[in-house]
Amino acid sequence: MATRTVFVISPIGSPGSVEHRRYWLTLEYIVKKAFQGDEWQVVRADEETSPDSITTQVIGRIVEADLIVADLTDHNPNVFYELAVAHGYQKPVIHLMQDGQKVPFDVVDQRVIFYDLADPESVDKARQALKGSVKWLDANPGQSRNPLSAYGQFSAISSASGGGEAGEAVAEALERLSRQVARMEARQRADRPRSPRTVDEDLAHRMNRLRYERGRIAQRRRNGEDVDDELHALMLEEERLRSFMEARAAVEGESS
Repeated sequence: MATRTVFVISPIGSPGSVEHRRYWLTLEYIVKKAFQGDEWQVVRADEETSPDSITTQVIGRIVEADLIVADLTDHNPNVFYELAVAHGYQKPVIHLMQDGQKVPFDVVDQRVIFYDLADPESVDKARQALKGSVKWLDANPGQSRNPLSAYGQFSAISSASGGGEAGEAVAEALERLSRQVARMEARQRADRPRSPRTVDEDLAHRMNRLRYERGRIAQRRRNGEDVDDELHALMLEEERLRSFMEARAAVEGESS
């Protein structure tokens, strides 16, 4: 059986951040669990390129993928850029979103699978919904519709304009647009007001960072590296921090 590629369009976030872990959990426990086995290969942009960077390589992945899964959570500008590329090439797309968030008007008429990472039942339903969507797409090839369906495939532009050189021109234009999107997102981050972390928020951030590093070290161990000393030291630090948080909570409970 030939392997089919699922390209995941998703926010990524800064390594170690709460957002990065949340997006990683969605990838690992919803998307990858829904597409298990030799039939599927699941790929996300940060596994090949730097986080939040749209490159010709990423666009190539979108064009070549058999299926696109797009996580619209947090209305990330780069996600919607990549989604537009996928829609323009008429790729079959399944849309995901964190429960409680509002679907943007651009894709409001598209079916969206909602999930809540804090609810195991919701996570399981999202996985089943992904599988169900694939079955429908397989049974109805070419029948999925998106906001750009009426305009035909971007590939038709290249074909009508003379092949390879036109395709390169399209890729260059998309790359210029990607840089504009990156600049827009940078301005959004710079303009967003930020309040200083509370002590509890800082402790939670440090704990999430340790868990993230533990996951990376565990992956290195699975790849055959000798990381026992690193893992032991990290687990000790995590236990120390957890004890401190518990003691702090107990003191606050006594004083209230």
